[in-house]
Amino acid sequence: MLNRIFLGMLTVSLVAGLILGRGEALTESLLEESTGAVKLAIEMAGVLCLWGGLMKAAEKAGLAAVIGRFFSPLTKRLFPKLSKKELKDGKPAEGSALEAITLNLSANFLGLGNAATPLGITAMERMAASSPESHCATDEMVMFLVCNTAAVQLFPSTLAAVRQAAGAAHPLDVLPAVWASSLMTLAASLGTAYIMSRLHQRKGEKIK
Repeated sequence: MLNRIFLGMLTVSLVAGLILGRGEALTESLLEESTGAVKLAIEMAGVLCLWGGLMKAAEKAGLAAVIGRFFSPLTKRLFPKLSKKELKDGKPAEGSALEAITLNLSANFLGLGNAATPLGITAMERMAASSPESHCATDEMVMFLVCNTAAVQLFPSTLAAVRQAAGAAHPLDVLPAVWASSLMTLAASLGTAYIMSRLHQRKGEKIK
């Protein structure tokens, strides 16, 4: 669907440019922006590789246990069933869904969306494998998806890298806006997910 939308936008732009006699300017713009996209990708690659590698090293080195203790008050409330099964001595068990969730939250906390994505997929796969109804999303899977999508960021490193590559004089001057919007989004999303979960439970009880 997205491919069709982008193709439609490109086609309309090209036709409109030719009709309005802006073919030369359109061609020049396409070439300049294509070159700029490649430069931006190269400039961001170093930052993304650095943080992605650090998150992978942290997972292998057992740093997830340390991070897990830090996030344990939050994960116990958001994922009570997983916490009962997978928390051992206050830290997530190695290879557990809660370990992947913890690392995913940490990556999002640092603004590393690209590093958080594979960890999020791993967490979903592990939760689905342990669910008795693998064809249905559990409440905790939905709650995790909400947290991952809201992505509260203490240090939006990817955003800072994009702004710096685009020539921003102060790449991190958007921090207050990022914090406020992330927290409001998370609060609204968690509240909605909780209400829908309760309504679903009540509906199930009535059917029984």
